[in-house]
Amino acid sequence: MEVPTHIDAKGKRQTANQGLLYHGIKTANTLGDMSEGTGKPLESNDNTANLHGAGQSAVSNPLNVTQSNAAKRWASSPLRRNANTTSAPSLLKIFTGLGDDVSITQANIPYDGGLIHIVDSYFTLPEALSSTAIANGHTAFAGLGNSSNMTSTLDNTPAITCFIPSNAAFSGVNATSNYTSSASLLSGHIIPNFVGYLPSLTNGASYQTQGGTNITITVRGNDFYVNNAKIIASNQILENGVAHVIDSVCLLLFEARSSLELTWIDR
Repeated sequence: MEVPTHIDAKGKRQTANQGLLYHGIKTANTLGDMSEGTGKPLESNDNTANLHGAGQSAVSNPLNVTQSNAAKRWASSPLRRNANTTSAPSLLKIFTGLGDDVSITQANIPYDGGLIHIVDSYFTLPEALSSTAIANGHTAFAGLGNSSNMTSTLDNTPAITCFIPSNAAFSGVNATSNYTSSASLLSGHIIPNFVGYLPSLTNGASYQTQGGTNITITVRGNDFYVNNAKIIASNQILENGVAHVIDSVCLLLFEARSSLELTWIDR
């Protein structure tokens, strides 16, 4: 169970019951358990998520190497919930809704129901994909959803992984030329029926998108790539899955020679 020690300024009110349930993780995880590799999904007791019956999750991130504050237009705002002034050292970051994070400042406190970890703020409840994109300043992606009338579909499809191209990604020359429409571009960045938190994305894994195209994950050191695009902000937890921000629009995979040598369609 994750126990906040104070209340930060928040722009949205969360229900007490849902907020408490989101702080309660179903299985006891030691700090060591959560600090391995690229992290660990932490399924909570909040069962309101649109995840085929699974509880809403937070994700630990020991390395914190793919999270980029530069991708967030609000990162320096004093009203953001995680502008903490605590002097307690962070033992481990936990990502929650809207790409927000909290820090564990005291860990592995036993009680008769498991373990308690003290964190420096409340978890942010996950929101819809469209709300998350707007909150993080990804206006180009959100605008495509509106113009193609796909916002509601993307917000309500259960258990998805979404790769959100940054605004800068859309400004590249011929960035969207591989796609015949806004709808096909959006569908080509959604994996249905798979919630791919960063720890679940493994080198060489391939997935079919909602649009019927294929994407391949490549891991180079601490960097994760989706076809040609690098993940620059990870584990933005959604009501119906997870989103990762990428630095380019995904090109269509033509031929995979190896996990590190790919050929792309570039019309």
